Amino acid sequence: MARTGSMILAGLLLLGLFAGGERVFAQAPPLLEPDAAVPPPRPTEGVSFRFQFLMRDQYSYTAHPFSTLTGEGEFNRAATGSSGDLGTNASDRDANFFTKAVHALPPFGMEYIFPLPFTFPQGFGIGLDYFHLQQTGDRAAGGTQNPSSGLPKFVMDTYYIAVPIRFYGFDPKQTGMNFFVGASLGFLNGNLLTRASATQPQDEVEPFSESPVGSMRVGIETSSEAVGFRFELVFINAREVEFKTNPFDSTQKNLLVDMSGTIIRLSIFFRAD
Repeated sequence: MARTGSMILAGLLLLGLFAGGERVFAQAPPLLEPDAAVPPPRPTEGVSFRFQFLMRDQYSYTAHPFSTLTGEGEFNRAATGSSGDLGTNASDRDANFFTKAVHALPPFGMEYIFPLPFTFPQGFGIGLDYFHLQQTGDRAAGGTQNPSSGLPKFVMDTYYIAVPIRFYGFDPKQTGMNFFVGASLGFLNGNLLTRASATQPQDEVEPFSESPVGSMRVGIETSSEAVGFRFELVFINAREVEFKTNPFDSTQKNLLVDMSGTIIRLSIFFRAD
């Protein structure tokens, strides 16, 4: 929880820095004299494109999946990822060439935003988001850190590819602050690599997946004419992620694990109008 609070605080501080001297609500009309005629709303047109990069992600599980798989108490720390996650991962050793190529990509987000002539929402966006989140044995608090438990160390790589839609409260063509709500539908998969141990003679890889996986989204952003900062919460509903075999208990087959939770994404984005 402390790590989650730090992520949220960092996001709010960065929003304040980016906002700086910008108008908080760039869409608010100027004050008019009592007898002045109210001008008609300015029509909006054109499409905005945004590309998210330089990001930091944190996936906080509602119930940590390793509590289910190992039965060894609580795992308190979340899986994390950043735009620096590049290259082939050890857990992809058995994957095909195409899968390895996709997983070697850095996390990113891209979106096309269409202004709408309504009071609310004033913009509609559709895009593509790619998340890579990793957790290793030395990041978890639980039985895998205790040599006497006999459980092997692990490396878990989780990938979430989703198509989000977002509805913007203010005109997306303007600079300054804006907020949005939305939803997405995607595919969650990954690999769990368990290292060789006293009870396991060699490294083993166990893939897992669920599709489709839905999520709700809410966020706030601030931007200039070319660059901006976004703070977004992604509430993921992944209650039936399938493991063919439990790597910590080979007697359990076709196990369904709840991997629901919240992803906090802090990112910088380029915009082109």
